[in-house]
Amino acid sequence: MTETAVGKEAVDAFQIGVFQLGFTGLFNLILGFIAEEPHFPGSGSVWGAVAFLSIFCTGVAFVVQAIAQQYTTASHVGVIFTLEPVFAGVVAFFLAGEVLLPRAYVGAVILLTSLFVMELDFKRPLKEDPEGREHEDPKPHKDGA
Repeated sequence: MTETAVGKEAVDAFQIGVFQLGFTGLFNLILGFIAEEPHFPGSGSVWGAVAFLSIFCTGVAFVVQAIAQQYTTASHVGVIFTLEPVFAGVVAFFLAGEVLLPRAYVGAVILLTSLFVMELDFKRPLKEDPEGREHEDPKPHKDGA
């Protein structure tokens, strides 16, 4: 849906990102009051962490995603979002010295493998003609691509 909206020249991608962020925040605030018993953080360091995560990891991410989606496809954005846990593990290792358990590394390998399987096109292998040039299989995809 965002890809369609930001693809139009009359639509401001920054504004779309802000609206998405505002709707998500308001919806989750209401849902939080319905499903949980909200509590304010008790210390300054927790407030700092909440502010950082709210502004950079959520706010900036929503807006930048909408702006960047003007220049790429929804499937590429999906791949990037799917890699977020891998990025988080790498950043935690280098910035916080966090060492992951072996099962986390196995999970990262499974995640990366699934992405490669998802992105590879097994139905259209490259075939070599007698003159040694490669060309795509002439059979079209089921989805018309």
